[in-house]
Amino acid sequence: MTRTILTAPLILTLALAANTLASDLPVGNYKLITESEWGVDLEIVSGNEFIVSWGAYIAGKPETLETKSYRGNWSCTDNAYTFRYVMETANAVYNKSKDYPLVVFKDKKAIIFSGAPERGKYLSGYKFWPVSDN
Repeated sequence: MTRTILTAPLILTLALAANTLASDLPVGNYKLITESEWGVDLEIVSGNEFIVSWGAYIAGKPETLETKSYRGNWSCTDNAYTFRYVMETANAVYNKSKDYPLVVFKDKKAIIFSGAPERGKYLSGYKFWPVSDN
């Protein structure tokens, strides 16, 4: 009985490590390419965590900038990613896209979230492109 109790944490640790090793999502900064009056940044940090930051201002009035940032966790199963934070749970893949916004992203992988964009949610339906050396 003691042996089973002691090996359970080890099995859980190995399962979590395998989940992380299956991921090819690099730590770094990603950006949703948008109009100039609003934007969303996604920072993938170590430990399967991320920070999503949203900012917007009234056109021609950058002094009206409003920002919001949220911290969350992500997981990976068979190259399918799940991002969870207080505003939503969003699913994504990390892959190349034919719909790149600028030629500099032509051969880059993007974090591509499924679903449709929704007001107050900053990931679903969007593509985030690397802005650091990922």
